[in-house]
Amino acid sequence: MKIDMHIHTKYSRDSVISPRFLIKTAIRKGLDCIAITDHDTTKGWKPCVQFSRKFNFMIIQGEEIKAMENGKKIGEILGYFLTEEIPPGNPMDIIDEIKSQGGISAIAHPFDRRNNRLYLFPEVIKKVDLIEGFNARTVFNTRNRKAMKLAEEFNKPVIAGSDAHTCWEIGNAYVTSSACTEEELRKYLLKGKIEITGKTTNPLVHVFSTIIKVKSFVRSRKPQNLKDVA
Repeated sequence: MKIDMHIHTKYSRDSVISPRFLIKTAIRKGLDCIAITDHDTTKGWKPCVQFSRKFNFMIIQGEEIKAMENGKKIGEILGYFLTEEIPPGNPMDIIDEIKSQGGISAIAHPFDRRNNRLYLFPEVIKKVDLIEGFNARTVFNTRNRKAMKLAEEFNKPVIAGSDAHTCWEIGNAYVTSSACTEEELRKYLLKGKIEITGKTTNPLVHVFSTIIKVKSFVRSRKPQNLKDVA
């Protein structure tokens, strides 16, 4: 089984992938399962799950949750096999909530991007289940290698994901497992009984995501009708 553990749909404000096209592309690229991990929202779960049933394709309900300290972002935590949306907050509280839902937690791209500093919090690393060892969107592979080293230092299993925000990124990184069911996959992930595969995505995708984010912000600021203008 091939699983891309980190994918964003159009419900993340910096992604354009529709659920329908996401599933079709994932199948075409030989994936057997994907994790929907939109930024601080679970709106993509329902349409993805509904469309995936037509193809008997497995969906992991996930979320990429903003970890905060003193009102500032310090990183992101991936939650898998969730049942409810989890708001941004203290990383320890986020991990507790993931576990209370019977889910699995992971630190996302620990050394990539300016405001990812969870690697400086050993108590968080010890508590989390997994570490994202390979993120295809990480610009410099040295940062992925640092993530792998961090996982080794704390004896944590690693995962991989494309972090796709556009359709051509899907499947650029994934894990391979002999699991046949969701329950088996949970166990194998926690035991590290998986292999990771990945290639780095062209850094230009970050420019594209920034443009999408700006357009989304502009749309959100536009008046909806004449009453809003008055």
